[in-house]
Amino acid sequence: MSTVRSTRAAANEDLLDAVLQRMDRMLLEGITTCEAKSGYGLTLSDELRLLQVLERAGRLHPIDVVATFLGAHTVPAEYGDRREAYVQMVIDEMIPAVASQKLAEFCDVFCEQGAFSVEESRRVLKAGAAAGLAPRMHADQLTSCGGAELAAEMRAASADHLEHATDEGLRRMAGAGVGAVLLPGASFCMRETHWTNARKVIELGVAPAIATDLNPGTSNTESMQLMIALACLNMDMSVEEAIVGATLNAAVTIRRNETVGVLQVGRAADLLVMDVPNYLHLAYRPGVNHVNTVIKNGSVVVRDRLLIYDQEAGQASS
Repeated sequence: MSTVRSTRAAANEDLLDAVLQRMDRMLLEGITTCEAKSGYGLTLSDELRLLQVLERAGRLHPIDVVATFLGAHTVPAEYGDRREAYVQMVIDEMIPAVASQKLAEFCDVFCEQGAFSVEESRRVLKAGAAAGLAPRMHADQLTSCGGAELAAEMRAASADHLEHATDEGLRRMAGAGVGAVLLPGASFCMRETHWTNARKVIELGVAPAIATDLNPGTSNTESMQLMIALACLNMDMSVEEAIVGATLNAAVTIRRNETVGVLQVGRAADLLVMDVPNYLHLAYRPGVNHVNTVIKNGSVVVRDRLLIYDQEAGQASS
C-alpha cells in the first residue's frame, strides 16, 4: 500500500522515467521482452494511466512490453471492509475500460488469503476473459488456497509463484496446459524457507518459466541471470532447465513463443553474447552480469556492456 500511495501521487512523466530506467537496466542484463503489470493504482483512472505509461514505454524502448491488468492486486485502503464493492468495480468498470482501450492482453489476480478468494478470483478472471483479456494468476504464494486448481479450471496463460501449490493442483495445471512462472527472487528477498519445488513441478508435467517478479515490495531486482542461478541453487533445476525457463517457456506464458524465445530461422533475432567460458557459469558465478552484447530484432542495442540505442527514438544507433 505504501507503493500504491506513492504511485498515485506520481506524475505520468515521473512514472515513465522510472519505467524506462528499469528497462535500461533490464536490457543491459539481456532482457529483450518482458511482461509488465499494473496493480499499484487500484482506482479506475490510476490503473488506466499505469497501463498507458507501459504502452508509451514499449514504444520508446527496444524491449517489447506485454501488458497485464492487475486491478485485483489487493483491496485498497479506502474500501475498508467493502471488498465486494471493490471486486464489482474491477469487474464492472476497470475491465471494460482496459479492454475497450486495448491497454492489456492479460487479466491477473492475486488469489491468496488476505487478497482475493478463489471465488472472487474466478469472477474477475471470467469477466476478463469475456472482455478478451486472457487469464493469468498469482497462485498459492503464501498458502495453499486452491490457486493452482483455479488456474487449471480457467486454462490460464500461467500461474505465478506456486510455492504452496498442491500436487493435485499441479497435475490439473499439467492437464490443462497451464505454465508455471517460478519467482525465485521473491523467495530470496522475503527470506522464505519454503521455495517452489521446481523438481516436482517438472515431474508432474508442468513447464516451468522463470521471471524476476520485479516489484518494489518483494523482489526489487532486474537480474534474470540471478534468477537462473537461484533456480538452480535453491529450486533444484538444472542449468539447461533454467535457461529454457528464462527463454522459451517464458515466451509461451506470454504467447510469444512463435516469434521469440528460441534461436531459429524465421523468429526474431533477439541474441545475447555473454562473456563466460560456457553456459554453466550462469549458475556457477551468480551476482555478475555476464552480458556483453544484446541484439534486438537484428539491431545491436548493447555493445561492450553499454547501451547504444537512440533513447529518443527507441531504436538502435548506427
